[in-house]
Amino acid sequence: MDHDVKLEFIIPNGHSDHEVRADKLIETLVDQVLPKMAESLSLNEDEVFARLLIELGHIIGITHAPDSALSMIGLMTDAVLQGQQAAQETGSPDSETPSPPHDDTERLPDWAAQCSPVRH
Repeated sequence: MDHDVKLEFIIPNGHSDHEVRADKLIETLVDQVLPKMAESLSLNEDEVFARLLIELGHIIGITHAPDSALSMIGLMTDAVLQGQQAAQETGSPDSETPSPPHDDTERLPDWAAQCSPVRH
């Protein structure tokens, strides 16, 4: 029998600067909300993050001008590279595994096609 899961979170809102509040919201989502949701629903956390990234990319493509969307892709790429660098510096186990060579004919995973093709 299916059952609903109730999760409660406290998001700090003590800053008047909207950028600081946005950063706190994003930190809470990434560090607390999404991992707990994935765990409570027996989903792989990495897959949830990957699907979210794909969905956000699609929404950005719909809602932003091409140059703005490409700028965001550049910023996201920089963030991924910085994350990989940080993982290597801290000796993260995931950083030890070399990534497989990129194959242009490689298909996206089946779950990637499940992301909505329209804005919702």
